[in-house]
Amino acid sequence: MAKVAVGYCRISEDPEGQAIGVGRQRQDNATLAKREGFELVQSYEDNDIGASTLSKKKRPAFEEMMERAWKGEFDAIIAYSNSRLTRRPLELENFINLFNHRIRMERPLRIITMVSGEDDLATADGRMVARFKAAADAGEAERTAERIARARKAKRDKGEAHSAFRPFGWQEDRATLDPEEAQHARDAVAMLIEGASLHEICRNFNAAGLQTTRGNRWTYQTAFTYFHNPRLAGYVGQAGDFYLHSLTGEPVRGQWEPLISLDVFERLCARLDRNKAAGTQVRDRDNKALLSGVLRCGICNSRMHAVSGRGGKLRPDGSRTKRYNAAYRCGLMTSSLGAENRHYMVIDRAQTEETVVDLALGYMSQISLATQPALAAWPREAELKAKDERAKALLAAFERGQMSEARVFPVVERLDAEIAVLKRERRQWLAETSGPKPEQMSRAEWDALPPHKQRGYIERLFSAIVVTRSQATGQPRFDPDRLRPVWREVH
Repeated sequence: MAKVAVGYCRISEDPEGQAIGVGRQRQDNATLAKREGFELVQSYEDNDIGASTLSKKKRPAFEEMMERAWKGEFDAIIAYSNSRLTRRPLELENFINLFNHRIRMERPLRIITMVSGEDDLATADGRMVARFKAAADAGEAERTAERIARARKAKRDKGEAHSAFRPFGWQEDRATLDPEEAQHARDAVAMLIEGASLHEICRNFNAAGLQTTRGNRWTYQTAFTYFHNPRLAGYVGQAGDFYLHSLTGEPVRGQWEPLISLDVFERLCARLDRNKAAGTQVRDRDNKALLSGVLRCGICNSRMHAVSGRGGKLRPDGSRTKRYNAAYRCGLMTSSLGAENRHYMVIDRAQTEETVVDLALGYMSQISLATQPALAAWPREAELKAKDERAKALLAAFERGQMSEARVFPVVERLDAEIAVLKRERRQWLAETSGPKPEQMSRAEWDALPPHKQRGYIERLFSAIVVTRSQATGQPRFDPDRLRPVWREVH
């Protein structure tokens, strides 16, 4: 019976996605298998995935190979080197356990490499040598990671581009804007600030054939990460946070063309974060009811959401029960609240939306475009700046040895807490004052607006619309007096 082997190929980084490294390893494995007298039946490959303790990616091909090895389905594993198989000492111990397991199965397993040789895992000295190699591989991986981290930190401090892939919106030099992609990104930013959801942006990008720079379709998480990146505004950072220079403590400006202004970026992040916290990042805002999340139950203050209407059921005599119209209802109308808290809060959807749109258009009709003031700055901006500068001055005095640690750090800790509160207030203010600017328009102009912009106007004008109980008995009819608008201050 011919002995069979499988090959394993892996490379840690392949930014171009060409898999050239694993291709060379595949050829080496085939050569080694033939030299050792094995039939190479399969090649397992993990491209662009690390194998050290610092890597968080799973290795699906490696895991599948090991599962089959424990079942005894082949006689040897062939790789270019030990470090291709693993750089983790703990995984080496698993190989030793696997080797002993295969001995008990009476089907020994050989682990052969092109440049690292074959360790004798049956003897104490052989296992010791294998452990030395594993420790050396792990140490080299960690030293490499430290060098890469230092190099990236130096680039970040200088504001140099350090991404492995070209960011969407920029050319290959990662500094010059790509006119077409940049315009698509700016249009998406404008839509998001007006009230569109990230799911809608992904849908538009994918429909237009726009891919990420890795050649993938846009997903919610990809878009969330992209539109929170300070790179858009010309700064170094990630996930909405600016990278602070290690010596000056100031945000680092990037050496590339900004795609949008800093003010627009801050408003964008504020809107996205508020939508996510409020649960309004729906998959399809085109089909989302206009007032979902804006209407509030007058009993429990929970959000009210739209429910579809349904036709009447057919009775045995051929007649039908009453048909229910589409409506908004309280999200906590459940028996889990207990009998004492159970309540019924429902209001007709079409008539409610009609009434609220009339309120919005009536309010905006009173706006004089000639006298409407420009958008004011956040009223506590100077206070935030003063506290931030004071904290930096205290730390600078400590660094110069002019003030003691006991005097500086309690004050700085208090200032940091106050600054954090102010920043939260500022972000909330940005979220509430972003979106479409109220302006005079006719009903025909309103109906011509896309759904996301209609919702943007509603969210800009109303903090909430409280739905109170109906005073009618029996089947409640629509009563506009049940709606109590809570107007948002329009700056």
